Amino acid sequence: MVEIEHITKIYKLDDKERKKSAITKALDDVSTVIHDGEFTAFSGPSGSGKTTILNLIGCLDSPNEGKILLDGQDISSLSLKEKTEIRKQKIGFIFQSYNLIPVLTAQENVELALNLIGTYSKEQTAQMAHDILSEVGLDGLQNRKPHQLSGGQQQRVSIARALVKNPSVILADEPTANLDSVNAVKIIELMQEMNVSHNTTFIFSTHDRMVMDHCRRLIHIKDGRLTD
Repeated sequence: MVEIEHITKIYKLDDKERKKSAITKALDDVSTVIHDGEFTAFSGPSGSGKTTILNLIGCLDSPNEGKILLDGQDISSLSLKEKTEIRKQKIGFIFQSYNLIPVLTAQENVELALNLIGTYSKEQTAQMAHDILSEVGLDGLQNRKPHQLSGGQQQRVSIARALVKNPSVILADEPTANLDSVNAVKIIELMQEMNVSHNTTFIFSTHDRMVMDHCRRLIHIKDGRLTD
């Protein structure tokens, strides 16, 4: 479960030429709860604050005020080292640009997520990566590198990489933005299947109507505040 309690995030941008600073309030006193197994999206226009929320939940940034609890643990005030451990153990990421390592095969990209945890043997890691790639529809393509895969297939590798460590939550930032409409539907339906079969919480940031239509819950955000 993710509990967001009165989060405020402020960015200070320095203009060295004018010797001035601009203050931007990306999030303004945001509170909500996302329960285990949800398939939920923060939706809103560009600049609304939805990606900022995902960055805070994903331990990529810290709030100025308020706190975020993941499985009951306050992750908003952890040290950088502690946040790194949370990301390795409990959080999976799916990006719109896939973020695969180009010199590694699909199998090796997925294995990397397990190697970072460091608790599985080489044999276990290989089997787990192979199995999850098969589950997302890439059986027989495990040894291909990203440039040998279509955009939809690369995003499937990204989904497999996020799922393989059985995280508490998967954060997907505009996951269909670089896909054509046919592949976008296939990817979101695949994530729905993975959500049900693995009971993994999926949280999206999106302004894609197709993604919103597939989510079971929408949290609308505008100008850093929840509107609905």
